[in-house]
Amino acid sequence: MADTPSTSSSRRQPATRSARLRRVVQSVLWVGAALMLVEALFGDRGFTAMIEARKQHQAAEVALEKLRAENAALRGQARRLKEDPSAIEEIARRDLHLIAPGEVVVIVKDAKPIQ
Repeated sequence: MADTPSTSSSRRQPATRSARLRRVVQSVLWVGAALMLVEALFGDRGFTAMIEARKQHQAAEVALEKLRAENAALRGQARRLKEDPSAIEEIARRDLHLIAPGEVVVIVKDAKPIQ
């Protein structure tokens, strides 16, 4: 009979070791899974980085569309300057303050208000 209790306690010991080992392995796996989740959400290539990249991409698309529209307007203006002499005259009058031969320039100055 004395042999039986020692045998049963030796049987419990491996079971206790395997249970402890199992808990340690599970804990390590849970910690690893938690770290992977944090990395997936907040890492360099995580979810938040992806959302930020999408916002930057949308802003770049908007800026690109504005530049395309401005480019098209400038192309139209360049074509008009090449083909329409009145466009050149209009710009010369407006920007360079030029006048055509035979025109008279009248300069009107604002008078100071009387106090």
